[in-house]
Amino acid sequence: MTVSIEVHDAHSGMPVAQLPVRFERRADDGWEVVACHRTDTEGRVAKWEPEDDCALSYRCVLDTDRYFTGLGLNSFYPEIIVALRLSDRDPSLRVTVLAAAHAYLVQNEYG
Repeated sequence: MTVSIEVHDAHSGMPVAQLPVRFERRADDGWEVVACHRTDTEGRVAKWEPEDDCALSYRCVLDTDRYFTGLGLNSFYPEIIVALRLSDRDPSLRVTVLAAAHAYLVQNEYG
């Protein structure tokens, strides 16, 4: 199973480059960071592969506060958290996030 993330700015329609993205796995006492990335110039983390059982719960945390603050906007959501339950049945998952300072939309597409 591979996961890709794509983030676009709803205000401009442009990809959000260099956005910090953290992948976390549910642990007994909360969440454990398993990978940290930054989006590329197309607003993507092209490929992340969990190293263990895909039946576990994961989440993708997007650090949107720094991005919108840099644009002079106050972000209502300092982080966008997308919770995921991955499955070996699906070879890939593409998560697209349309982010604005006061709203966001998430779309998942299995392939």
